[in-house]
Amino acid sequence: MNNRDACIILNMLSGIGFVKYKALVNAFGEPARIFSATKPELTAVKGISDTLADKILSYQEHVDLDNELLLAERGGVQIITLADKEYPEVLKNIYDPPLCLYIRGKLPEFNNNSVAIVGSRKMSMYGERMTKSFAQEAV
Repeated sequence: MNNRDACIILNMLSGIGFVKYKALVNAFGEPARIFSATKPELTAVKGISDTLADKILSYQEHVDLDNELLLAERGGVQIITLADKEYPEVLKNIYDPPLCLYIRGKLPEFNNNSVAIVGSRKMSMYGERMTKSFAQEAV
């Protein structure tokens, strides 16, 4: 497993966000090494419960990486992870950066006048309304 695939898998596992991702990477050096860890090594990391350690160790029961990559390719979506050099530096420096960016099209050139709306892939009706409202006001 490479670091890119590991980031995508971690992003797809419920219960893992940036804080836990960062703690895991700090403990194991790089994302791919997380999946070689034992349960005691995982639970020694702050914020990683027995349940979450089990989920990481049995990630194949929860995540279908090959299907995710296939769906992205079919949809013309590029996945950029924190492990990729293309990940925007400006996003790496925010408080809670997304582990992965799902992008259709091309990333803009980031400058001091950039605005982004980041949310879940399973948007609620309220989330959709608010996103449209924020985007219209930002424009």
